[in-house]
Amino acid sequence: MKIFAAFTVLFLGFVCTDATARAHMYFGERDSLHYLQDVEITGEGGESLVLAERTTIRFFIAGLYFIDHGPVLRPKTGNEGFYYTLTDELIAKYQQQGLLPTPLPIYKPNIFDYVIGYSLWLMIAYIFIHFKVEAFFKKRKLIKKKAS
Repeated sequence: MKIFAAFTVLFLGFVCTDATARAHMYFGERDSLHYLQDVEITGEGGESLVLAERTTIRFFIAGLYFIDHGPVLRPKTGNEGFYYTLTDELIAKYQQQGLLPTPLPIYKPNIFDYVIGYSLWLMIAYIFIHFKVEAFFKKRKLIKKKAS
């Protein structure tokens, strides 16, 4: 039982770190735009744009899933939540004009994107395993008592 208590403390310590603390008790979706590189493209209002990667985490108390939507263009400064969607046709057009690099830079999500994105399933798996192992040791202890 002491092993499980120690493991629980370690697990909660990992889940409740500063990097994941913002993910607790969210509902709905959270979009993130990750900077990839500067580009020579301007927006409708003449603002400078950067190439970014759009990701989404769907929450119901904790993370249900993580989605990588692909590249987008977002303003270099100002409204960080606004972006222009890049279709395959637009990407090809901008690459032919030399405005986007060929190939596009690849965004690699870090481990915390996945931990937060699938945290609900990790918590369910941990709880299930914890109770199964605890029941195993209780049953084992009971069998030893009956044998003596």
